[in-house]
Amino acid sequence: MTASTTILLPLETHTKLQRLARDEGKAIDQVIDRLIEDDEQRRFFDQMAKDFERIRSDPEAWSDYQHELALLDTTLLDGLEADSAAMQDHHGIDAKKGDR
Repeated sequence: MTASTTILLPLETHTKLQRLARDEGKAIDQVIDRLIEDDEQRRFFDQMAKDFERIRSDPEAWSDYQHELALLDTTLLDGLEADSAAMQDHHGIDAKKGDR
């Protein structure tokens, strides 16, 4: 059995949790777990968006990032022969050399 504790909630909050639990067909603790997971995921992606914005605001860092993505993109071929002309047209790099 998992350890547990009791928390005091305003009646309005408890009523909202009960409604969510009923609508989702779950217990209140499962709804709370989902809400926490949703919040953690939202915070993660909010921070990631801020990090990307910071990188985008620095032209050199953004160029480095785009170049690294292009190099990694060639790894998705899983040993298949790359169409160098297509890769060069798409990413501006030579797929076989891995450079611009």
